[in-house]
Amino acid sequence: MVEGFSICGVIRDAAGRVVDLNYLELNHRLEQQTGLDRRTMIGRRFSEVFPRSDVERWLSIYAAVSDSGEATTFEEYAELLDRYFEVSVYPRSGDQLAIFYRDITGRRRTEAALLESTQRLRTVLDGIDNFFYALDADWHLLFASRAALTQWGKRRDEVVGQNYLKVFPQASGSVTYEAHQRVMQTGKAERLETTSPLTGRWTELDLAPTLQGGLSVAFRDIHTRKQAEHRQLFLLELSDALRLLTGSGEIERMATRLLGQELRASRVF
Repeated sequence: MVEGFSICGVIRDAAGRVVDLNYLELNHRLEQQTGLDRRTMIGRRFSEVFPRSDVERWLSIYAAVSDSGEATTFEEYAELLDRYFEVSVYPRSGDQLAIFYRDITGRRRTEAALLESTQRLRTVLDGIDNFFYALDADWHLLFASRAALTQWGKRRDEVVGQNYLKVFPQASGSVTYEAHQRVMQTGKAERLETTSPLTGRWTELDLAPTLQGGLSVAFRDIHTRKQAEHRQLFLLELSDALRLLTGSGEIERMATRLLGQELRASRVF
């Protein structure tokens, strides 16, 4: 048996409330898990072995199983041992409990370290100037930097864990969405410049596949730059068009026509 195991008698007060347990039996594996000697444990009360902080957290669960007759499994920290356990409790006849213990300290500490690492990464990503978000293979948003949320006008709880198209239905069929699909399917990174279906502004995107089949996207607002490039291109075209004209009327008509075209085109910027 790889799990620790004990049989405990339930101790009740005059009103029938569970106030303690009494160790009746335990196996060698539990000795290994706890470092406690079964010869000194058997016959002792739970409250005599463990500190009050442990007793207060664990005893209420044991009492619920004993009173309800329904088994349960829970995870809890043992302060005396500085370890985490997955505990399964089963009621027995004679007001006893059969209790199985599995040491999960390694798993819980790994989870805690991963959470801390994720929080540090989120802090770093929130601090960068560029906007950033990540998707899993099922198109759920795993993360969005503070800058991205501000750009979108959304809260983190409206975005993280949600499907991309549910959050941004206007992206469906867009150049941006097609690029997302391509990178996920091919596993090849891409960079593109396009108008954002979310904001209507020119945006530069760097899309990269993740090892888990998802996508990480860094993007930058380049609207001001694209506006400046467009104005510069128009001025060059206007200069070329007017250079060969000599009459003031021709120049005025050509300038008026090109300016009209430019004003209509500028509406997309």
